[in-house]
Amino acid sequence: GLALSSAYEVNFETVGFLAALLGSVTTAAQLIISKILLSGEAAMDSFNLVYHLSPVAAVMLLPITILYELPGIQFEWSPPQSYTLAWGAVVSSGITAFVLNISRYVALGAASALTCTVAGNVKVFVVVFCSAAYFRNEITTLNGVGCFVT
Repeated sequence: GLALSSAYEVNFETVGFLAALLGSVTTAAQLIISKILLSGEAAMDSFNLVYHLSPVAAVMLLPITILYELPGIQFEWSPPQSYTLAWGAVVSSGITAFVLNISRYVALGAASALTCTVAGNVKVFVVVFCSAAYFRNEITTLNGVGCFVT
């Protein structure tokens, strides 16, 4: 599905495609592992799962953040007038991510990993078509079929 949806894309980038492919695979694996941790004899609740998985995610994202984001942050947010803006963006982003993760794990506790994966794919499908409509990007039949298959 991902290959079909990006076929003949004018702005195609191999690194972006591979990142999207890796994201799809790791999201499915994360949902399966999370479902296992939310059920069974040693079941965790949503808050404990976020508590234990967040440091792991932060450590995994730190090298990528330093490599790709740090130069832009240093250039765009020069001191001191923009520190408030920078910290506001970081805090609001963190709160949003926390609420998203809690709601995701609550939903995962009530449904199967497959159901949550399908719901996530529907969300991506809607976002792609809304952004295509907003930015007036053409979606070919092949791209639409790829989004639907994904």
